[in-house]
Amino acid sequence: MGFKTRLAGTRRAKGRRTVWCALAVLVLGTASPRAVSVDDRAFLSTLMADTWRCLDAMIEPGTGFPRDTQRPGGVTNTTNIGLYLAALSVAKEAGLITTEHARCRAAKIIASLERCKRMHGFMPNFIPVNLKGQKLEGHMAVS
Repeated sequence: MGFKTRLAGTRRAKGRRTVWCALAVLVLGTASPRAVSVDDRAFLSTLMADTWRCLDAMIEPGTGFPRDTQRPGGVTNTTNIGLYLAALSVAKEAGLITTEHARCRAAKIIASLERCKRMHGFMPNFIPVNLKGQKLEGHMAVS
């Protein structure tokens, strides 16, 4: 049974897209061409491109931070930001974006992180994606 058949046969297909995208990176990047069928390779490539478009659509334009939800505004956290930077690298290596596009995105995120308020040197766990209304009072979790 191919990847496409297994994915299509699940009820939680949307929720598993990230896992399948990670698998696609591993399979396409490390498997020998003979180990993956042409159909599975095409499906995984399409899945990777679709997943990248979804991730890329959830970026706050002013900061470059990935949103934690599909709604504009809201918060993100350092884990989301780190995973987006990793996805940015994969998208560049897969030819989904140019090197210049990846550099510009990464530079915007780094510049935005430098503007984040910190408490005793630590980044807060929840960061407003637009960096407005940052509060550093009371207890906070760090990631």
